[in-house]
Amino acid sequence: MNRTSQTFQSSTSNGHADIKREDPQLHVARILTTDHFYTSLTNRTRKILPSRQVLTGCVRNDRFAEMKGSNWFGVSTDIVAFPREVGSAYLVIINQMNSWQHRFIVPLYDPNALGFLAKAFTGALLTGLTTEDDSRRMLLEIDLQPLELSMLAGTCMDLDYEMSPKFGVDLAELLAEALMPDFASSSIRGEVVREVDVSVLLPAPKSPA
Repeated sequence: MNRTSQTFQSSTSNGHADIKREDPQLHVARILTTDHFYTSLTNRTRKILPSRQVLTGCVRNDRFAEMKGSNWFGVSTDIVAFPREVGSAYLVIINQMNSWQHRFIVPLYDPNALGFLAKAFTGALLTGLTTEDDSRRMLLEIDLQPLELSMLAGTCMDLDYEMSPKFGVDLAELLAEALMPDFASSSIRGEVVREVDVSVLLPAPKSPA
């Protein structure tokens, strides 16, 4: 897998590029343990694979088949901390193959997300993708570079929780942007992003005061 620099196109800019857009898909991401992720593992295999948390997203079946068949060859991965004007911030994890991208959107103000990401400071992030019918699954381990860890920690420290009542509306706006192909620049030279799957980890609802 390749790592590239990444830029984002905001809806507050002068508009989106003239790109043929192919049916963007929005999915709900989940944080599972490896035991739940691989429910069909034998007991012997479970003992070999330590239980860990997996950020799990979804992709359309044909794209899953292409990625699985390639054994991740030709798939680029980008990790970006994305602060928002309202004081929130998100981790965006992008996998690209040819002209298609899968984008994880992870709220950095969510306790469950922060608990998962804390593991990145002592080991790799573990992400997973499933098909739309949840019949096939695959794992991807991502080793964060020191600069990426520093960026992530700094962004979390800059969150403005006093603005948290506005985070929900802003997340909806962010998802509308993330479903646009040109929200994230292509990380593969010569390719233009035309198809997008987005998996969002929804923030846990706040308990009543």
